[in-house]
Amino acid sequence: MSHYETRIELGAKAMVVRPVGWARIWSLRSTITVPRSDVAAVGQELRLAQNGPRGLRFPGTNIPGAYLAGTYSRFWGDPAKRERSFWIRRHPDKCIRIELRNHAFDYLMIEVVDPAAEIGRIEAWLKG
Repeated sequence: MSHYETRIELGAKAMVVRPVGWARIWSLRSTITVPRSDVAAVGQELRLAQNGPRGLRFPGTNIPGAYLAGTYSRFWGDPAKRERSFWIRRHPDKCIRIELRNHAFDYLMIEVVDPAAEIGRIEAWLKG
């Protein structure tokens, strides 16, 4: 396991996302709990993962071209385009996007060891 990704725990009623190692320190967050009913979709969105978040980072870390972690908020402009996201990204190709509804975050973009396996696991949990 890398020191930069996350662990996803799937319980009966909620998903718990836990940043691991340095990701926990640099994102300034130990967990994000998401009720099953708040998860709208899961998948990979490589272009977004490569381009990075829209908005201002607070709190968190950004080492340009190398690593970013934390909460990003876009709170200006068209209300339909305002968003709040949580990121842990070192390798864009290892990131998954978890789309949320009725939650403090609009989506989570997080690095995992095996994106395809995590997506399959979360999709099975949602059907559960």
